[in-house]
Amino acid sequence: MVFRQGARLASNLRWNYGDHEIEVVNKYKYLGVLLQYNLSFNKHLDDKLATSKLAINSTWSSYLYNPKINISNKVKIFDTAAKTIMQYGSAVWGYKRYAQVEKLHRYFLKRILFLPQNTPNYMLCLETNSKTQFWHTLRAVVTNTA
Repeated sequence: MVFRQGARLASNLRWNYGDHEIEVVNKYKYLGVLLQYNLSFNKHLDDKLATSKLAINSTWSSYLYNPKINISNKVKIFDTAAKTIMQYGSAVWGYKRYAQVEKLHRYFLKRILFLPQNTPNYMLCLETNSKTQFWHTLRAVVTNTA
């Protein structure tokens, strides 16, 4: 595959490998990681954020909303069902791009604590005494364990 940013490709401009023509694309999903021509992982992280929120919402009525399940078990469900999806490929996209991971964590905390979406993020971190997801992502990059 050859990456190319927008614009129309000249009809005489083609790449081949043996008898096979190489496809020209502006994005390509390889092993579940969306690669883009500009080396940005924003689309990949947006897709993972949406899928992770779907995982939270799918477990909401059965587990996360259930008052009989304590908070620590709800966090384990989050870690297993949503955070692993969000951090997929973190060894590739690295520690510099973690804003979407933080969005997911804040979304989860506001849901299980029944807080309005306009709750200030700094208050959420102070009140829950939770570590930012940046450290989990950095650890995954450095030690290759999520």
